[in-house]
Amino acid sequence: MWEWPGARPALLFAHATGVHGRCWDYIIGMFPERHCLAIDARGHGRSGKPEPPYYWRDFGPDLAAVAEHWRLRGALGVGHSMGGHTTVQAAALRPETYSALLLVDPTIYPCEYYGDPPPDISSTLRRRNAWSSPEEMFERFRDRPPFARWKPEILRNYCEFGLLPNGDQFVLACPPAVEASI
Repeated sequence: MWEWPGARPALLFAHATGVHGRCWDYIIGMFPERHCLAIDARGHGRSGKPEPPYYWRDFGPDLAAVAEHWRLRGALGVGHSMGGHTTVQAAALRPETYSALLLVDPTIYPCEYYGDPPPDISSTLRRRNAWSSPEEMFERFRDRPPFARWKPEILRNYCEFGLLPNGDQFVLACPPAVEASI
């Protein structure tokens, strides 16, 4: 959990699959007077990395537990992709947490979709996992879609907080096997 102290009600940010809570830094900077919290969901960022599989249904209870721990009431929930889905789950489990939700591409589908076979994950499993530095990752991604459309500050945060030291190199803070499992 990342915290920026300020006035309540808080803003509670939940990220997409494969990223982390610090990808919200640029947006949070637009609310300097507000109490902001951004999670690193399990398997992401600085959170623990239990062995796969990871199920979407587990992320909502995690976020509801975070809201309970921080005693959040009437917060604004902001979620992108998996984070939007997670925010809706947490709102259903602990309705007092939120007064409103802002969901960006929340990956919420009709019920019949959830019985479909999972998508092909082979490209996710082949994702490059080791880097010499966050700067190398930034330089590699800065001109490539979709990252070329990102603000450089957001891409820098993605690279800086999306890698963990591992000996003389860095590895993704959301390992390919974890992302593929999700």
